[in-house]
Amino acid sequence: MMRNLCLMWLYLLILSSSNTSCGASILTLSKSMAVIGQPLVLKYENMMTVSKRVTFYVGRAIQGGCEAISITNGICDFGYRYNVTRISSNVLTLEIPSFDATVNAGSWRVEEGQGFFSNVLDLTTPFGTIVTTSSINIKNSFPLQEQINSKKDFNVSTVIDCAFPSVNVSWVFGDSQTLPPVITTDDTECDSPLVKTIAVLTMNGKSMTGHVNVSVRLIHPSFENGNEVLDILIGAADFPVALTSVSISTKPAMIEAGVATVLQCVTNPAFPIATIMWILDNTNITQGVTSTTERVHDSGFITTSNLTKTYASKDDGKTLVCSATNGEYTVSSPVFQLRITGRLLEVPYTVKPLKTGPS
Repeated sequence: MMRNLCLMWLYLLILSSSNTSCGASILTLSKSMAVIGQPLVLKYENMMTVSKRVTFYVGRAIQGGCEAISITNGICDFGYRYNVTRISSNVLTLEIPSFDATVNAGSWRVEEGQGFFSNVLDLTTPFGTIVTTSSINIKNSFPLQEQINSKKDFNVSTVIDCAFPSVNVSWVFGDSQTLPPVITTDDTECDSPLVKTIAVLTMNGKSMTGHVNVSVRLIHPSFENGNEVLDILIGAADFPVALTSVSISTKPAMIEAGVATVLQCVTNPAFPIATIMWILDNTNITQGVTSTTERVHDSGFITTSNLTKTYASKDDGKTLVCSATNGEYTVSSPVFQLRITGRLLEVPYTVKPLKTGPS
């Protein structure tokens, strides 16, 4: 009995002396890599509430900490090199305003309480360098209309001057259509470990469809927007959209002879822009025709043609068709057969003068 009580007391003593209030903890960076000259945030997160003193170390040197465990959020006044901010009950951060490899490189870790340490975060060379907008060459990155219309493969390219690491590049069309290029690096004109990034995208007129905005998307640790992405809008391009249909949109059941009548023909959105011809019994109509075009968002152009014509009784039963072409495709509307009303009798007659005076 006494032996069991002694074992129980020993177990409770060991349990009370261990740091059971500290759960699993981890130290991470705010970005994928430390970049020289840019702010860097180290985040310490514990699965449990942090209720003891927190100290950030690089090697054995204290860099910052938090003793005011009663602070729910805000800066802890610890009196060392860098401020530590309590974000929540279990998250604290240390911010380095401008990363300096000669001062900030090394093995970082966090001590919570006494003797309970996080993982080790090694900040070692090489470190990232800043990619400036002036170092990004996009003059050959936009697909020109003559290239799109050529029906041949063509290249667009982007070059980023010396930086580390190399830049990830892609082209984005519209809202989300992404095309990956072939990316190579060249270090011949750069100081080690910096490299020049060359991205070449091979495409053609069938790579996309319709009217789309074109952007170059760059990914690099020095882009400070949370996701390390920089999108550069370089313009809007028109890619072919198939001309698939044309139809006569106004089809009156009867047309009155001798009265000007307007008929309308409309294409689907297409690019290149379509032109419309009116054909009456296999004869092209050139007079009384007006056309307009309207751009459809992220697509092509709708072509609308109005035919204003006065029909005679002899046109009854004739067929009317509109035909559209845009150089790539030619389509015709269903046949519309004219029905003419108010036909005048075409019987010759003469007018005799009235007689005056005695008969």
